[in-house]
Amino acid sequence: MSMKLPISLCMIVRDEEDMLSGCLASAEPYVSEIIVVDTGSRDETIPIAESYGAVVVRAEWEDDFSGARNRGLELAEQPWILVLDADERLLPCSEQVWERLLSPQQTTLGYYVTLSSLTGDVSQPAEIRDMVCRLFRNDPQIRFAGTIHEEAATSITAIAADGIGIAYCPIVIRHYGYLDEMVTRRDKITRNLRLIERALHLAPEDPVLRYAMGAESFAAGRMEQAVEWLAPLAAELEAELATELATECNGGLAAGCLVDGSADCSAESSADDGSAGSGYGSDLFLKLSHAYRQAGRLAEAVEWAKRGVRMYPDFPDLYEAAAAAHLTNGQPVEALFAYEEAIDVGTSPPYYTSAPGAGTYRAMYGAGLASEQVEQWVQAAAYYGRAIQLHSAYYPAWERLLQMASCNEPVWAAVEEALAHYSALLQGSGGVPDLKLLELLTDLPAEKATVLLLQLLPLTSAAEDTACSPRDMLAGGAALAAAGRWAAASDRFASAARASASDPLLARAAAFGLAASFAARSRAHAVAARNPAGERSASLPLLELEAELLVRLLIAIYQG
Repeated sequence: MSMKLPISLCMIVRDEEDMLSGCLASAEPYVSEIIVVDTGSRDETIPIAESYGAVVVRAEWEDDFSGARNRGLELAEQPWILVLDADERLLPCSEQVWERLLSPQQTTLGYYVTLSSLTGDVSQPAEIRDMVCRLFRNDPQIRFAGTIHEEAATSITAIAADGIGIAYCPIVIRHYGYLDEMVTRRDKITRNLRLIERALHLAPEDPVLRYAMGAESFAAGRMEQAVEWLAPLAAELEAELATELATECNGGLAAGCLVDGSADCSAESSADDGSAGSGYGSDLFLKLSHAYRQAGRLAEAVEWAKRGVRMYPDFPDLYEAAAAAHLTNGQPVEALFAYEEAIDVGTSPPYYTSAPGAGTYRAMYGAGLASEQVEQWVQAAAYYGRAIQLHSAYYPAWERLLQMASCNEPVWAAVEEALAHYSALLQGSGGVPDLKLLELLTDLPAEKATVLLLQLLPLTSAAEDTACSPRDMLAGGAALAAAGRWAAASDRFASAARASASDPLLARAAAFGLAASFAARSRAHAVAARNPAGERSASLPLLELEAELLVRLLIAIYQG
């Protein structure tokens, strides 16, 4: 940024020495002021915050997230406020976008930003996207509410005049706090359940708290308990919204103002406009359906997904929830129909909490699974191919497609088409094949693996040496690999693969050589991307060892 923006970054922290620096580094280039409310850190959190020029305020923790948040808002001096947690990162955004968002001509009081939460195992995380109001004007009337799962949108909507409210914007925040490692280490679920139970004791009929208890029970894997909390609330919400949702979408979260997007920025959009189920209704039905399915109550899972669809017909995740229950229940025809409905709906609108690929590549993958169960192999391959066309790194689709191709010749054309698309993407971007895909390819029979691996690497020079035997080409490739000359090695292995098609042993050796070469180049590419200044990654020796092991396997096959 050429200059700081008129924004105060407000945070609450406690014992965040592992995460805080990354968060502050992501936001510091944009904000003019950093305010950190520390609720009792015993590690290096405070010195880290102060090293970024933050104003640090020590406050007693009173089991109230809103109270701690509002303490920081009271100290902010800039006209706009951005709220982050230590386990979040503000992703880069252009200066032009920021200028439009904060322009004096803008009449909005706040903005919904995209919260991209990574979940599951850190090595292969899933992603959930939600819209949250984290950027808003510095106004004493705008404050957080809620002991837990606190939000400021309600207070913004309460003071908004006609045509002024909360708009959608392209800012993205990446959230790491729901990764399994983080959840286990911090025992977030236990803490959250304790806070919700305390709040429910004071307000037992509060629908937001009841939803929060059901959602936390779901996150804890207590599916029957989740059903007990969510099912009565869903029935109440269904009755309240029966008429209201005939004209409104998602209980007040209507598709509204997109700043720097495709929609006109004249309509107000709010997650909390006072209507029933504001901000959580669609997710309530989705979680309830999944809870029933995971509890083994499959008919009820389908029923509640369909009841949700009637109120939120543009929410593809609900169609997929019904499909998943049908598939678990051994009803592939019904599942296929539901997945096709999700595909017809397409990408989820921004006002829903949705999983990436819902209505697109994820639904196509599900349709492929359903097609396999009715032995429609070519149709299944077509669905997997469409999923890969939309998301070339969606490995569940690659895995099913390649497994089918290894024993089902009619689907081989779909594999070649998918790989041709992937290869064209690589050539267009100058990238290298992904390691996971290489692993999947080398699991195929040698002759098939070789054909596909060759498709990924056009020869870079006059690499063919017809004077050399395939064994000499393999030996030359192994020598080049041992010297770290992976590009040249891959050319030799490619030549060997072309020359040894009639010898299964040599073809397999060539395939492993190509895979090893690709692996080393892909690893180097990834390390370089992570270390643009040329720093050596601590994990690089291990990565080199993995590549060396592949080469040793190649040599063993060659010599055998």
